[in-house]
Formats: sequence, C-alpha cells, structure tokens
Amino acid sequence: MKNYDIYSKIFYGKVGSGKTTRIINDLRKLITKYPDIKIFIMEDFPEIKDGIKDFVSIGTISTALNDDIDLIVVGDYVTKNIPISLLTPYIYYKPIYFELRTEKELEIIKSER
Repeated sequence: MKNYDIYSKIFYGKVGSGKTTRIINDLRKLITKYPDIKIFIMEDFPEIKDGIKDFVSIGTISTALNDDIDLIVVGDYVTKNIPISLLTPYIYYKPIYFELRTEKELEIIKSER
C-alpha cells in the first residue's frame, strides 16, 4: 500500500443517473495518476470492473481485500447484502468509493472532536 492522496466518496442518485459511469471515470483518472494503484471492487454485477478492464494493467484490480489495497470500491448491490464485516478492518484507514442507489438527497455530516 502506498500513501496516495485519495478521498473517500459516496456516489448517489436514482437508477440511471450516472453513478456507475462517474465511478468509472474517476477510477480512470486515478489509474492514470497512480498507475501502480491497487483497487478492490465489490459489486453484484461487474459493471465497474468491465468499465475499466481495458484501462488497467494486470494487478491493478485485486481479487482479495488486504492491507496492500489502496482503494476499496463498493458498487451497486441489489441481489444481496453488502458484507460490511469484510470491510470493517479497513474502512477506518483506507479510502472507499461507495455507490448508493437512492432518490433521496444525502447530507454528509463530519464529526470532529
């Protein structure tokens, strides 16, 4: 794992609003900036993986979530629950891109002490 300047992001909106496309475009920019980045992608259907597969080198997309990962991407989950217990050990110190299907507005509240 390298120390890249990557912020966690939530991509939200209705079905067909462009969430997945935006994630793919952001990932392409990150891969261009950091060619040796390691990304772990979780999704029901491989939309994000398929969207960047011709754009990445072998080894960019990891099949295992471990300490070497630089970015976690959670795509759309419709057929099963998101395995939060899998993410728990990493979510505190790894950036995460999260896709949320909702028609509701989202308010982000940062708590600082």
